[in-house]
Amino acid sequence: MNTTHSKAALRAVLSLVTVALVATGCGGSDDDNGITQPDDTGADVAADVESDATADAGEDGGDDTGEDGGTDTGADAESDAEADTGVDAGETDIILGGPCETHDDCADEGEGSYCYENVCTTWRCPDPGFWDLCEENLNQIGEDFGRFAICRRNTCLAACMTDQDCGDGEVCTDFGECHPFTGEITGQHPGAGGDGLRAGVANVLWTYPVGMPLGGYGQRAAVNDGRYAESLRASAGQTHGLFIRALVIDTGDRMHMTIRLPAIFTDMSLHEDVARALQERTGDDWRDSLIISSTHTHSGPARHWQLPPAAAASLGSFGIGEFSQWAYIWMRDSVIEAALAALDDLSPARIGWEVIEAFDMDDAVGRDRWEQTPPFDDNRVLLVRVDDPEGTPRAFMFSFAAHGTDNESDYVSGDALGGVERWLEMELGERYDTFVPTMFINQNSGGISPGGGVQGHRFPQTTERIGWAFAQKVMDAFEEMEMRDELQIRAVSHRFPITYDLLGYARGDFAGPGGRPFGGEYHYGGLSCVGQYGGDRDYHTHQEIDGMTCAGALMFLLFNQPPTIMARSQIHAMEWTSGDDSIAFLTAPGELATELGWQFARALRDDFDIDPLDVWTYGYANDHLLYILPTNLRGERPPYPGLSTPHPDDMTYDADGYPNTPGAPDDYPDFAFSYLQGGYESTMSPWGPLLGDYLVQQARDAWAKLEDPDADVQAPPTYPTQFTIRDDVAYEIRPTPADLVGTIVQDVPETVERLTPIEFVWVGGDPGAEMPQVPLVTLQRDIDGEWTDVVLPNTRTYTNLEQRFLTRVREREDTHFEWIVRWEELHDFPLGDYRFVVEGHRHDDMTDRVPYSLTSGTFSLVGTPIEFDVAPTEAGVTVTMGYAAEERMEFLESRNDRGAVSGDFRMRDPMVPQGVRRALYDVGDVDDGSFTVRLEQGDDVLGVSPEDISYVFSRVDAAGRRNVPNSRLDVTLPDRGPGEWDLVVIVEDLHGNVGELRTPVPTLP
Repeated sequence: MNTTHSKAALRAVLSLVTVALVATGCGGSDDDNGITQPDDTGADVAADVESDATADAGEDGGDDTGEDGGTDTGADAESDAEADTGVDAGETDIILGGPCETHDDCADEGEGSYCYENVCTTWRCPDPGFWDLCEENLNQIGEDFGRFAICRRNTCLAACMTDQDCGDGEVCTDFGECHPFTGEITGQHPGAGGDGLRAGVANVLWTYPVGMPLGGYGQRAAVNDGRYAESLRASAGQTHGLFIRALVIDTGDRMHMTIRLPAIFTDMSLHEDVARALQERTGDDWRDSLIISSTHTHSGPARHWQLPPAAAASLGSFGIGEFSQWAYIWMRDSVIEAALAALDDLSPARIGWEVIEAFDMDDAVGRDRWEQTPPFDDNRVLLVRVDDPEGTPRAFMFSFAAHGTDNESDYVSGDALGGVERWLEMELGERYDTFVPTMFINQNSGGISPGGGVQGHRFPQTTERIGWAFAQKVMDAFEEMEMRDELQIRAVSHRFPITYDLLGYARGDFAGPGGRPFGGEYHYGGLSCVGQYGGDRDYHTHQEIDGMTCAGALMFLLFNQPPTIMARSQIHAMEWTSGDDSIAFLTAPGELATELGWQFARALRDDFDIDPLDVWTYGYANDHLLYILPTNLRGERPPYPGLSTPHPDDMTYDADGYPNTPGAPDDYPDFAFSYLQGGYESTMSPWGPLLGDYLVQQARDAWAKLEDPDADVQAPPTYPTQFTIRDDVAYEIRPTPADLVGTIVQDVPETVERLTPIEFVWVGGDPGAEMPQVPLVTLQRDIDGEWTDVVLPNTRTYTNLEQRFLTRVREREDTHFEWIVRWEELHDFPLGDYRFVVEGHRHDDMTDRVPYSLTSGTFSLVGTPIEFDVAPTEAGVTVTMGYAAEERMEFLESRNDRGAVSGDFRMRDPMVPQGVRRALYDVGDVDDGSFTVRLEQGDDVLGVSPEDISYVFSRVDAAGRRNVPNSRLDVTLPDRGPGEWDLVVIVEDLHGNVGELRTPVPTLP
């Protein structure tokens, strides 16, 4: 038996895998329509790498990843392993015990002792990277006994893949180990015995420090970028606060809770931990009464997705962030706080819901981005409104398809979907004079990008633009919604394991060239598996399953450790009924493609006679398996009125965005709508093409269990996910001296023009002391000599937790931290005297966390100049006018100030592209008395009568966009004497902004 193991070769493979995969990250920004996968991701990559690695065998010049997740760098890494463990790096020790007939006879011999040739035998190994030798050794016991062999604690172990590999009452967890399941599944639903319809709403600030890296993009990969960052860049600041929101509904017979989390990569273990906390409070089992949905912002804190301690590459650099037990605990506890607060808020309520079809045919909210497959955007939105008995809204939950991928900077943000929530809150606050928390719940968003850039805006203005567009489309329906006093809810969570065998793959369908540790049969999923056709747009071609190889085979990356976070999942089935109306819900554990969402709805139609128009799918809910795509969608055209799919013989659309000739899946070639078409989405779908059909079957089984708890389903009984708490060392928090904290480094100017950004800088506390999130900065205004907190249209205090400031931090020579807020207001913000009030916390060696406060200087907010262009006409002149153009924000990322920016961050007009002046509107900005025009020549003045001044507001083409607002004055000039005359135009708008144009009278050439 050859026990030589080339670590250099393995590192060579993983180096190329990291280059190929980390660069892509997850998702894609609205600017680039997704990130293109590497050109070479198939078998030839693996073959070339193995060839190169073999040539370098025996050279050890890279990192040797140990079981604790650390690295041992240098040529002596393998000899270090031998010295530390007593196990030779080139051989595997064998420890023989007593006689045996079964493996149970070896239980007293210790971990990893198995009955082999009637002797209790333990194979020892140097570190997790020697899993292939463990596989070879354990396979001597019996065929496939070593299929999931791992090297852990210097012992070869036969890891579990599903709960069926464990004993009674045990769950397969911790990447291949059987442990007792510590929860209590009683099936006793919460809420029986209530009195009437009630609801509870919670809005809780997520606890995390600035510096925690942001999940979603591999482009943020970095090494040791601060104490909170291990494999991704540290965050530098945030555009607003991140809140976790919960809505609990009590029908009187059943309670059900939905939690919205502004995050990415949240798995089933969070669902289980929150359910246990609710069970501890209420005594009821909440597993069938709880949905936790991630908005999938690509700019929320990372490091909470459970990754194994040992891996062959930095998995966190793929956009996930290396797992931190503290990051997970902060997130978990914040979610639990929101869940319990919602219970405490229960009070009488009314509820309404409505599905709006064809709501976004102009793609102003979201657009299909999976370009390797035919267009398939259903353009549907679900609105859920919760009121108090008097008709005042208490919560607004809504669901549609779009990624949260506008922000690629190092600023924490709710991204595009957070912008929708916050815009709606401003609208609702103005209409109802109360704060109404809004909750975006993902729908079929896997192949849909946000539409915030459709009119020429860029982040962060795109987050406001998409919010404006969404509000235009739904607010009338919200106000007119029928509200109900009674509701019935049925719900169940269906759990199931995921393995190659259960998915239906034949052994060897996925395999790498050559032998171990680089090739051979895959045991479970991989990334970048569609290589031959990935990237073309020919619907007639597709990748074949036979012999499919993956540039990032997970079993090699994970050292063959079964991927607990992906080896089981769940689908939640729920039905709401009120009178004759009902709506069915199905959750999906990841980035659900619209095509697969239709297959879910069609399955309920075919098996349970439910109208697909009354079915709603929630993606990114209760678990996360990355992208989940169809296996091979066939059949008729879905009944959705706004479906974007054209007939392949006529790929044109009318002026309203509808296909001129509607098409159906059957009009396209086989596998046109399939994972096998490739594209970016398939590169991040680890279970391959057969996962889609498997999930459709699980959706059927989930609904069958809703109809009959004893229904016969295919999946074997499966526990929820639980993990053993890791013993992570707490993050250091540095003290800040009392005489230093609160020092103003850069004060505000005495006078500030509207539309002009300013920055205020002070010495604050360590980010760990300042959390949750950032120091609180409040805008105050001097009203009759008394400083008063400014209140926003959403009725909340104007602070940097709202989308009105940028807040960042910079470290100064390891002595202290400076905090900076950047502030900018629009052309109509009230004039007056203002100041900033800061409330923060520092760390003190003696008393731990200590509050501090300070106040900025006073600044007077004054008007912004109105700008002009003038051109001659036959009768006189045309004067075009507007406020200064919005300048694109640039994220400078300077060495000493990572969050430094330039440009503007507020949107000035939803229809005006960056670089174009914002027009003066005829309603709200100017009236007949706003304009003065005259001619001057020395002391001679000729006035222009109002009858000769015509104000014109119009829509024009500008900067490549249509319907851009434009304002101008058409002026007929009076007869005048010889010589040069100056044209003087003065415009004073209704907000106190003034512009004066003085120029020689232009004439036609």
